[in-house]
Amino acid sequence: MIRRAIPFSLAPLAILATGLSSSMWLRAFPAATLAIPLYGAAVLSVGFTYLLVSLTRRPMWLTVPAGTLAFLLYSLVVVLRSPVGFADLVHGFVDGPSQLLSFALPLVSPRSLMVWPVALAWLAGLLAGESLARSRLSLLPYGTWLAVFATGYAGGSRAMGPDPGMARRVDLAVGAALLVVLVLLRVAQGWLAQDERSEAAGRVVSSEDAASLNLLPLQRIAAGLLTAAVVAGLAVWAAGSSTFAGAPTVVKRVPSVINADPTTPMAYVAALRPADRKDPGTPLFDVTVTGSAPGYFALASVDYYDGDSWTFTRSFRPSGGVVPADTDPELASSAVPVDQRIQLRSDLISRTPWLPAIYRPQKVSGVAISVDPGSGMIVPTHGLSADSAYTVRSVPPAQTLTELPATWLPATSAAPVDSQLPGTVRTTLASVVAGFATETGKASVESGSFLQAVTQDLRTNYLLTDPAAAASAAASASASAARASGTSAAPRKPTGKGATAARSSTAGRSSTGARKARPSASPTVTASAGAIGGTSFSAVLAAILGPQRSGTPEQYATLVALLARDLGIPARIVSGFRVTEPGGGHQLSAGSYTLTTKDAYSWVEIPVRGAGWVVLDPSPTRYADSNVQPSVGVSKTPTPSRTPSQAALVTQSDGGHAVAPKSVVQAAATHRGGWALVLVIPALVLAALALVLLALLARRRVRLYRRRHESDARRRVITAWQETLDVLTESGLGDLRALTGSEVRQATGERFGNVPAEQVKLVAAAADQAAFSLQSVVLDRDAEQAWQAHTVLRRAVRRELPWRDRLLATLRYTSGRAPTRPPGPRLRRTGRPGRSRKH
Repeated sequence: MIRRAIPFSLAPLAILATGLSSSMWLRAFPAATLAIPLYGAAVLSVGFTYLLVSLTRRPMWLTVPAGTLAFLLYSLVVVLRSPVGFADLVHGFVDGPSQLLSFALPLVSPRSLMVWPVALAWLAGLLAGESLARSRLSLLPYGTWLAVFATGYAGGSRAMGPDPGMARRVDLAVGAALLVVLVLLRVAQGWLAQDERSEAAGRVVSSEDAASLNLLPLQRIAAGLLTAAVVAGLAVWAAGSSTFAGAPTVVKRVPSVINADPTTPMAYVAALRPADRKDPGTPLFDVTVTGSAPGYFALASVDYYDGDSWTFTRSFRPSGGVVPADTDPELASSAVPVDQRIQLRSDLISRTPWLPAIYRPQKVSGVAISVDPGSGMIVPTHGLSADSAYTVRSVPPAQTLTELPATWLPATSAAPVDSQLPGTVRTTLASVVAGFATETGKASVESGSFLQAVTQDLRTNYLLTDPAAAASAAASASASAARASGTSAAPRKPTGKGATAARSSTAGRSSTGARKARPSASPTVTASAGAIGGTSFSAVLAAILGPQRSGTPEQYATLVALLARDLGIPARIVSGFRVTEPGGGHQLSAGSYTLTTKDAYSWVEIPVRGAGWVVLDPSPTRYADSNVQPSVGVSKTPTPSRTPSQAALVTQSDGGHAVAPKSVVQAAATHRGGWALVLVIPALVLAALALVLLALLARRRVRLYRRRHESDARRRVITAWQETLDVLTESGLGDLRALTGSEVRQATGERFGNVPAEQVKLVAAAADQAAFSLQSVVLDRDAEQAWQAHTVLRRAVRRELPWRDRLLATLRYTSGRAPTRPPGPRLRRTGRPGRSRKH
């Protein structure tokens, strides 16, 4: 039984060796992302090459290019999931190795980074299939398996996880399993090569030969295992020796870092909102969420305030899609993860330097990103198109700050910039805090509950500024300033102490006083955008605490963030989009939503122990001139005179990926679906043909298995003869069932030579004795000898056939009648006469 199983074990052992040697890459990629492409390549590379060589018998200079072409198709369809993604394929080959060394592990995206691991697995399987199909005892596939294992180990060693000891034990187990598989495969190949040499010499397999060939080569197995143990021991000793200790002499590779200049997304978000509050806005993106969460989609957060505007300075590092967790253990949350599938719908959002997502993402797939580990902000590494889509997984807090109990405690390990206040602002804030303490009746010494009370007071007793009125006032102020300076009314960057309100119209400003002045590359935005997003301290106090008691979301967020910092609570402002339900709530539930320019919004985030950065939304729901609440819709907003994206700073790069490059959407991208359909349909047809071919091959295997595993020895001898007749018929000799054994032998000798003819003679003689000499004893040994002769005959016939006839013989199927059970005594499996055995 072991001997019969060896030919069938070669391909599974080769597939297993390919999978084990490539499995080290699963440390660099999550299993859900890489497992199917990687192990699919391990199976298909061996199977495809083995079938191709076995059926065609073409030289390697033809079969290897065919296997390479199959790999390219597999990479486009399975790995990249884009049948026309040739640019991504080239990117994976050219830039993949350097990015694998630079990006933070584990990787989720882009999928082009998986091209190299899959290519190495395919190469190992290709060489293994060639070696097995051509019966060559080459060491090349074994060396390739070991090299692939070493490459995967080196590429994923930076992602051993929190328990390096367990990771090393897993590496040892996988390496040991690979060595054992390689030893078994080598022994099996050597055993079969000995048999094939005997067959090629024309030897007739006798009963004594069959008995000797059934012996396991224990000496070879023991020698192989001993060699593998010695090699493994030497490798472990060498890796742990002092030779490899000490500091490296080569400078370590430093990943490219994107240094973002001070900028603020607040003016950009404010400029997105339509001037008419009844306008439902332009759809920006669709999102499908898998669970409940506060309905706030962040674009970016800002933390530095100079009394005039909010800015941030961050460094974004390349990432494979995984965002590192916050380093503060107090911010760890036990909330349920929420997945978001985001489909962009407008250039107003696709051409920004930021990506909307709920809270601090854990991982992002579908688009290449860079990450600021401190804030958790994500930015695309290249320009997106209006039809781009990606998936985000986040663990957002389940409640907003006003929903938490009054006993909540702020985290104390936030960055110093989250608690910074300019000196002049701090002096004025003392009186503001006192006024709110009187208005709310809450003492400010209880900072947490006082902040909640102030937020509730603002929501209830204050109003939102009407966007149209604010835009008109801002335009008038801009025109007056222009006339006074003797210039045109075109928006420009204001200067001087008296231009505080106008200065708030800039998208980003360098700080003064607390920091050295830094130049800003940001263009000024329109007056309306500046008025809506104006966050200078004097403008905020004049708007919210003035006679109208109204302000914009950006102004309310500025006031509350400064109040929180004055109370000793870290705070930052987040700009993005807020989902508003028909009832006025802002809580998401599982389902799909469409966010528009009407939803552009800014709010505050506070670090809370055991929850993370929690949303604090202080903006009212009523406008200054009416009780109409803001609505959410999907109608189109008028196009502003200058696009809102001009409010965002185009950040500069030091050679890495630009955070906010101005991308050009290619017109051909909209027709990609047609080309994909043209290529997918032939791929589906080829897949169907492959399934049909596998079915044709499988039914012959089933027939052979059924006949060879008859329980009675006499029947196994007869089925060996029937299988011999069917194989000869399928090989082109026609229907042989009406001929005698001598006639079949003569026809076989004339067509295929003496070796197959001699094997026909052996099988025919055994079958005649089993079928017509009913009193004879048929032993298991006799049945095995008949099947051994049939095996030799089948291989010899196959070698004599040209490749076209060999292919036809493989596809033909002869369904002979089931043999009639011969009359006579039932014999035991040992073949000894005695009591009959019931079956």
